Amino acid sequence: MNFNIGGPSNFLSSSSSSSSDDEEYQLIADLKAIDAEQEVILAQHGNIQQAIAQYLNQQNNPVTRGGSIPSHIVINRDRKSGDSRLFYDYFAKNPRYTDQMFRRRFRMGRSLFFRIVEKVEARDNYFVQQRDSVGKLCLSAL
Repeated sequence: MNFNIGGPSNFLSSSSSSSSDDEEYQLIADLKAIDAEQEVILAQHGNIQQAIAQYLNQQNNPVTRGGSIPSHIVINRDRKSGDSRLFYDYFAKNPRYTDQMFRRRFRMGRSLFFRIVEKVEARDNYFVQQRDSVGKLCLSAL
């Protein structure tokens, strides 16, 4: 800024300096606009870097939940092997445990148990073994 005080000659130099002042103001305004654009670009770059870091973190640490409710933990109870162990222990042709052990465990004979299971399955489809929504076998009636 040039503040010249004086006569007509100073007035002419003042007007010429006024145009240079306008150019300075325009240049400063342009620089501020460029700075603002650079800040936006840097912020976006930072957001991109943050998004990439988050994506890589998700790839390295996958979420272990698998249920339909997001924060609930799914516990693998290995129902299939439990069902097969129960079958081979008590209901196979040559079970691991004798009829006497079966009677002590279930408080009834094996034939009565099979008749009850058969009647329950015939009356209510809930007890018939089916596949769940992901294709795994559910619990059996046994």
